[in-house]
Amino acid sequence: MNFRSTLRLASLLATVTSAVLLAPAVEAQSGAGPQPVPQVKMVPPGFTLPPAPQPTWSLANASENRMKDTMDVAASSSLTGVSALAGFRFRFGNGDHKLRRIGVTPKDRFASFAFADSNGDDPFSAVASWAVVSAGRSGKVSATGGGQFEVALPGGKVAGHTLVLSGFEFRRRDGSDANVRSIGVWLDSDRAVARVMLMDDQGPDFRGFEKTIGAALLAGAPIGELKLTAASMVTAVGAINGVATKGKYRPFAVEVHYAWIPTSAVSAVDVFTGTGRAPASGKTFPATGVLQGFEFFFTGSDHHLLDIGVMGPLMRPAAGALQNPPGEVIAFQDNNRDDSMRWAAEFAILKPSAR
Repeated sequence: MNFRSTLRLASLLATVTSAVLLAPAVEAQSGAGPQPVPQVKMVPPGFTLPPAPQPTWSLANASENRMKDTMDVAASSSLTGVSALAGFRFRFGNGDHKLRRIGVTPKDRFASFAFADSNGDDPFSAVASWAVVSAGRSGKVSATGGGQFEVALPGGKVAGHTLVLSGFEFRRRDGSDANVRSIGVWLDSDRAVARVMLMDDQGPDFRGFEKTIGAALLAGAPIGELKLTAASMVTAVGAINGVATKGKYRPFAVEVHYAWIPTSAVSAVDVFTGTGRAPASGKTFPATGVLQGFEFFFTGSDHHLLDIGVMGPLMRPAAGALQNPPGEVIAFQDNNRDDSMRWAAEFAILKPSAR
């Protein structure tokens, strides 16, 4: 065999060897042969996955003086997302009045306040605070009715979450107003309903009613009537404006803003009651509480309204704003303080570690 033949043979052997070596890879890519077995990464013994991140929350406040009827006020930080109302207070600046509307609702970077009688020309001050939670979901529901009634929340109960109040607004018919005997919003997480009431002395029979303040109504029906659920507060107000007053209860429109926050961010839930401006039995409001509900009731008769509020410890009024009176966490009165009352408030207590 000469030199050139030797080179041809060596080249041919190299080509064949290369084809043989590459064949498994070609088969694997084309699917013509067996696929490589994937390697499974095993968790080392004793290793546990880290827990899901704990929801966090931050505080936002809003306050303003000498407003009239309604006004949007810039909050200290954004209220966009899942906002839990920690406390609120309203006070007329020129004496007590009958009530046409009252409300505090989160609105992106603003808080919307409303407090007025029939003509809306009386100055008022207001303050409110929210805990803005990093997880959860928000919603709102509007309705019309009279007395005390319940409104079902869309979607029902959310598993693993606790229901809290984000805001509320009550409105009587435009151009009208009336005294207040009772007012409140109370949320029920298990049943996913909001109990609302705005009453004067027109219609209701209040015998035994005092016992229902702050209590569950599983065993009985509210003393009122739900007329309709509405797509918005505008629709609800239009409904009560567009028809003559019927039934035994004075009609009103209501909008409830609520939030479902992760139960992992909540350490406990507690109910507080009283007949004065501090809780009974020496209890104190929780330092990190957000509202699930509140209810007020004048036990003797209905009255004008000067001052109303649930002032939770998370409230941080700015300098010059309406301040919490020392030792007082509840406001519910006309021009004087001689009217007997009963109130209740329920708080979901946020874990300080989530702050």
